[in-house]
Amino acid sequence: MNDLDTLHRMGGISTDTIRKISNLGFDGIAIERILLGPGSPPSAPVLVDNCFFNKCVVQGEFRITHGAIVSDVCFNDVRSPDLMTISALAVLDRVVVKGGRNCAGLWVKPPEAMPENVGENLKKWKERYDDSIHLMLDFSDFKGRQVEVLGLPLDKLKWNSELHIPMVRARFGKSVWKDLEFPLNSFWFMRFKRLELFDVSEGVFSLPSKSDKKYAQTMSEMQILIEGGFLRPS
Repeated sequence: MNDLDTLHRMGGISTDTIRKISNLGFDGIAIERILLGPGSPPSAPVLVDNCFFNKCVVQGEFRITHGAIVSDVCFNDVRSPDLMTISALAVLDRVVVKGGRNCAGLWVKPPEAMPENVGENLKKWKERYDDSIHLMLDFSDFKGRQVEVLGLPLDKLKWNSELHIPMVRARFGKSVWKDLEFPLNSFWFMRFKRLELFDVSEGVFSLPSKSDKKYAQTMSEMQILIEGGFLRPS
């Protein structure tokens, strides 16, 4: 079995065996899909350790799903027709995503609806790892146009303060937006609504590019939020 076949076996549901890849590198090739998980912990997680993906083109899915443990893995300048999607119920340990503006975007989010007992068991399983992890995800050298990281603690993330901005939901009460008088289509109000939609306490978002027609308004409003103590850019 070649390395690509082994990689493809990491995707899809399996409840009876641990699936693992380790010490593999994929450099400058086309890959049908990168799908890691879902795993069925604690007995059958998906383990990915010490691997790299460099300048690859992903033709289909590009996802890390719940029940996967991904450590010391780098995705550098990977292209895809869709976003790289990572479940907040995957265990991430020193995962690096980097690359230029033409890379697929990055979206970390809580999983979609699942039976309550399954979700709670996954959360408890993941929490056993989280305290010992210093850095979950480093996207400080990722210049992709779309970044949204929800459901991971800010103190275990590394981002680029020139490209990305953290938001903490608790700093924004309903009266804050009324007092600020920002328009409902404000970049900042819409990002706050994303935190509410996914019911997460904090997140990191990409800032608009200078060519964006709302760039000047967004930056002006950002300065107001920083001066008011609602945002801390670094």
